[in-house]
Amino acid sequence: TRLTPRDANWVPKLHGGTGYWEDKLDDTNEVVPPSLNDDEWIMCVLRPELVTQYAEMKINNFLQERALKMKQASEDSKEVRNSEVSQDAAVGGITDTTDESKVEDKNKNVGESKDNLANAEEEYIRSLQYNVNVFLPSLRSIETIDKDAYDQLHKDEEEARELARHLWDTVMPALTKDIRLSSGNGLQIPADGKSLTEFIHQRGINCRYFGRLAELAQKEEQDDVAAEKAMENKDARLKLQRYKMPLSWLELLECEMVARAAKHVLDSYMREQGGVASAQPAQTIASFLSALVSIGEESAAETEIRMSNLRDALDEDDMNALTMCGAGGNGDAVRATVRGRADVWADIEREVGRRYRYTLCLYNGSNTKVKDALKNRALFTPLLRRICQRTGIRLVGKKYDVGGKCVCGGANSTSGRLTYSYPIAPVDILDILPLIKHAAAVSGETFVPCPFYGSAGSPSLHVLLSDAKAMYEHGHAHMNAGNLSLALEYSQEAASLYQRVVETPLHSQISRC
Repeated sequence: TRLTPRDANWVPKLHGGTGYWEDKLDDTNEVVPPSLNDDEWIMCVLRPELVTQYAEMKINNFLQERALKMKQASEDSKEVRNSEVSQDAAVGGITDTTDESKVEDKNKNVGESKDNLANAEEEYIRSLQYNVNVFLPSLRSIETIDKDAYDQLHKDEEEARELARHLWDTVMPALTKDIRLSSGNGLQIPADGKSLTEFIHQRGINCRYFGRLAELAQKEEQDDVAAEKAMENKDARLKLQRYKMPLSWLELLECEMVARAAKHVLDSYMREQGGVASAQPAQTIASFLSALVSIGEESAAETEIRMSNLRDALDEDDMNALTMCGAGGNGDAVRATVRGRADVWADIEREVGRRYRYTLCLYNGSNTKVKDALKNRALFTPLLRRICQRTGIRLVGKKYDVGGKCVCGGANSTSGRLTYSYPIAPVDILDILPLIKHAAAVSGETFVPCPFYGSAGSPSLHVLLSDAKAMYEHGHAHMNAGNLSLALEYSQEAASLYQRVVETPLHSQISRC
């Protein structure tokens, strides 16, 4: 069900899109597909927050223009009245029937102009209702059937394109500017992927624009570097800005893109060849995660030196003694594909290029396209945490040697035995929980883990009420401001709203109230 129009930025230019992605495409880029013809992008719609903000902006502009016109009209009518009074005084205050008819005509024109303004305002408000059925694929032309409906559809498509242009040209650059000025205006930069998702959704930006936001952040960082070099060389053509672009913004965006792309790549690995990797998922997952949190693969000599320095190293025999033996067949089972670190990162880069139309610049340090100055900025521990959140993987709580070289165990052996991987071994995979899409998720993300063991359910699956949440946030703000009486009133009202719906005092938000 669509509640907002389709995003024209993700519609091919040939089919009526804005063409922003096609115009900026580099022919030498191998990971970003040259076309937007993808069935997955058909459901790319604009966020309701963006539609609301855009409508409010247009209404404010219309009201300002209307106020200026009315002010100008009142000033003109005042000047006309003053000139009439001066003319009447010049002839001794005597007016004839002709002058009275002129005054009546002017009053009539003033009344008609007010009616025209009211009608124009109503028509303008009706124009803010956007058509959600624009840019539909394989839609037959209705030009010969209903010319008026055909013209109206073209007007609706142009409105949707203007809305998409506003997102590209105004909203995202404004967000990047606010991030640069965050140290001065008190804006709090998101600290993890969940808060990042909520942050950009409040601005009306979809997660598929992570690549565009990263490009803007990368450009701002390059401007800062160029300004610093110009200042060192005493070049007055470039001026150093008061606030620098926070480096954490680009790092967070790329970390989230890699985590989201890794979820889809891992899912494709588990489903290939009829799901043969599902026989021993720990092997595939451990090798996959080891490849993600490393900068290269170990050679045989390096692995032998590292294992000799470890006193309590867990070899393959000990590892298989802790697992279920014989899983995967006795040599006649289909083996999963063996992938090294280079293959895993190639699939992730292609997925990032397809979903976000962006080329990674911080991750995959073995890539020759990654600059040396950016190789040490990859966030491996937050990336591992975020991938586990997005995929439902549970790991053993310990310190992993991330950011070094890895050993990818590859596929299941012919006898169903696990093979070694580093820094994450198959025995480090404790559990894999399926993620279900739930509209009542408290965390702000629609996908939440669903456990199988006997429990009351995931705490993030409680019903979340927008009115009660607003009451709770108002009470929290008043408490921080010192207004304890209002804070108590709002918190009691929020708790009452929760109890009316869930009929139990065990709701997590009630305890907070």
